[in-house]
Amino acid sequence: MVLGPGGKPVKRAVAVVINETGEITAWIDDEGRFTLPSLLVGWTYEVFTTRGNDAVKLGVAAPKAPGPLDLGTLRMRDLGK
Repeated sequence: MVLGPGGKPVKRAVAVVINETGEITAWIDDEGRFTLPSLLVGWTYEVFTTRGNDAVKLGVAAPKAPGPLDLGTLRMRDLGK
């Protein structure tokens, strides 16, 4: 789940996941959730969303085993802090 600075779910936004080979995008739904295609074990992925023209880093995903990976609650910080 992606939460905005006020603690409410981020709605209808794009999540961007980047690694050395490129970029994967996913749609964040009305509940602040998103699903990505399978990520490769052993790779590290940085997770971002956008607000206006700014990219906001949410965290890092590093799958250690095949299968679904729950990133838990990702919080968008206030810009400038």
